[in-house]
Amino acid sequence: MAVLLLSTAAAMELVQRSQRTPVYEAQVSAAQRVVETYDVLHAHAQEHGLSAGREVDPNLTGVIGVSFSDITTTAGNLSTKRTSTNPDFAAYLVRIISQHASPGQGPVVIALSGSFPGLGIAAIAACEALGHEAVLLSSVGSSSFGANRPEFTWLDMEKLLYGSNMIGTRTRLASLGGGGDIGEFPVEEGRKSAQAALSRAGVPALVRDCAAAQLAGKIAVLEDAQPQLLINIGGNQAHIGTDGHLLPAGDITAPPVGPEAEFGLVGWALDNGLPAVHLLNVTDLALRHGIALDPTPFPRRGRAPLYYVEVVNMTWPAVGVLLVAGAYLAALGITQNRRSAARSR
Repeated sequence: MAVLLLSTAAAMELVQRSQRTPVYEAQVSAAQRVVETYDVLHAHAQEHGLSAGREVDPNLTGVIGVSFSDITTTAGNLSTKRTSTNPDFAAYLVRIISQHASPGQGPVVIALSGSFPGLGIAAIAACEALGHEAVLLSSVGSSSFGANRPEFTWLDMEKLLYGSNMIGTRTRLASLGGGGDIGEFPVEEGRKSAQAALSRAGVPALVRDCAAAQLAGKIAVLEDAQPQLLINIGGNQAHIGTDGHLLPAGDITAPPVGPEAEFGLVGWALDNGLPAVHLLNVTDLALRHGIALDPTPFPRRGRAPLYYVEVVNMTWPAVGVLLVAGAYLAALGITQNRRSAARSR
């Protein structure tokens, strides 16, 4: 019985074990590329007096901005912004993209504001590690501690990384961001600063007079691109609509509530059968997927749970057979003991 029970316990232990995901190498490659881009961005920021400093940006990413500026749209949490720079988010996106898209079957559209530049880099790195074309819809505005320096917006970062051969993707269509995606900022100078960033970027721009027109222009890009997946990063109103706070974080395949809610580009995608990934509630996503919160230094690539899957090495029926056999032997032993006791009387 002891041997049988030990064998059963060993079999139960062997039923599941962790092994690398099928896209492990791409995950590690994408995460490493993110780290390399931070080196380039930090060097540029330091050279031009734009570095947040080690106290604010302890991992020296170069993508942490200031608490408020002309192009700041809403308040943001510094710890959350630092969490979003964790390179393991690139590994998370590799895994998600691989579940929804196949190379050569259509691009992945990335719709992003300037609020989480680390996640924008992670999404690009993930697409490129998997061999996917990425179509970027970018906006200038950013919440606190994102790419909200007027001299170093997301579009400036992207242009620098592209020119340094760190990424192979540039924005397909850029907008001002802010309220309605039409350049409404808390301070009057915000629109002017955002327009200057669009001019410096040298990419096609979408600047219309109302939120509906902005959304229509971005839907047209999706209709033309015929993507396999939409990744939204940040809270651009044209991208997530007026009810974007109701969208769950992460992988979404259907609208979460009824048709009265308005979810912008993400809602249009879901209504048309296009899966979406929503990256805004960063802390929730990190906790659910084992991504370290506000880490210093960054964790080693390839160690977090999202790089692994649980696999079955022994089927449950085999374990069941062992348990049944154990019960049978136990019953047999009890019966024999009773017979022996009866004989001894």
